[in-house]
Amino acid sequence: MPLVLDLGCGLGVSLLALSADPAAPPRNYLGVDLDAGKVRFARATASRRGSPAAFVRDDALRAASLLAAGYPGPLSLALLQYPTPYSLPGAGNSRLPDRDGFMVGRPLMAALGRFRLLYLASNAPDVAAAMRAAAEAEGFAHREPGGQLS
Repeated sequence: MPLVLDLGCGLGVSLLALSADPAAPPRNYLGVDLDAGKVRFARATASRRGSPAAFVRDDALRAASLLAAGYPGPLSLALLQYPTPYSLPGAGNSRLPDRDGFMVGRPLMAALGRFRLLYLASNAPDVAAAMRAAAEAEGFAHREPGGQLS
């Protein structure tokens, strides 16, 4: 069965909405986040709603790499939405796009290469530009919302 993956899923809102669409074809839904509290919240919400979505605590690159190497079905959609570019407690600004360790870099995009579609979103222009550049460097095509592939 095809997989929809939400990396950095937070509270699972997007994945829960996708999994609740009665018109959607059957899929597996997996949300991944480093924050154990957010994963627990997403799991509880999925359970209350009877959602087929599953949520795990893991690193985005590790999870994407494991799925790319071993998921038995098609990898249909990966979501990377609003990765925080702000300070993490005790870590400084390590998630800024111009620093080593930025979550959405070329290594992550390479791991996502088996996915047919990649959805990127950010409210920080430099983060959006860095994500798009990393995706295009790994062969993903760009399409504006509602537009054709460019």
